[in-house]
Amino acid sequence: MVKQIQSTSDPAVTDDSAKLFLRIGDRWLNTVSGDLFECANPAPGAASWLKIYDGSLSDTELGFVDGVTAGTLTASKALVVDANKLINEFRFAPQTVTPDALASSGTNTIPEGANSVIIAAPANGANDWFYLPALASTPNGHRITIMGNFACEMRVPEAANSKINDVECSNNVAEHVVTLDSVLTVVKRSTTAGWATIGLTKLGAVIAAVIPD
Repeated sequence: MVKQIQSTSDPAVTDDSAKLFLRIGDRWLNTVSGDLFECANPAPGAASWLKIYDGSLSDTELGFVDGVTAGTLTASKALVVDANKLINEFRFAPQTVTPDALASSGTNTIPEGANSVIIAAPANGANDWFYLPALASTPNGHRITIMGNFACEMRVPEAANSKINDVECSNNVAEHVVTLDSVLTVVKRSTTAGWATIGLTKLGAVIAAVIPD
């Protein structure tokens, strides 16, 4: 039978098998905080306890995990991977970016971690641009799909040592053209190699490699 202990404090390493005749799985309730602990190891003088319930959690917070099925995505519920560390039906909301040559730094930049981007109408014209995320904050191999609904330019935010298609583009010395109605895939190769791109027309034809200038 599982032993249930109530106290006004949390369990300590000395709350062990020698002092309280505890066994693995016994419970300890802090009646002040509402926290619930389970004994993981009752070794004398070195007992260890796992907090299995946080008394400060609200009903709303508990609702985020109530009824969750591992590996299944459910609206307004916590994400729990299955045994294969997979989540089914996960979708990333596309981010909208407005090219703007007159915008202050950062306001026309693809957000870090974005996987899908929709290009909105440029603020001023086809010579407007948007920025890729910073290389330093983007993992190698990260892929961004960009829906080029409008003609514009793509640049990098770094002041030095940043490339697109092996061409130095930092400090706005060169930019990558985004053509009308194209689908552009951008992949980070590495911090030193920069980004690589491949484009498709709206008919699915591969666009010739773009050399930033």
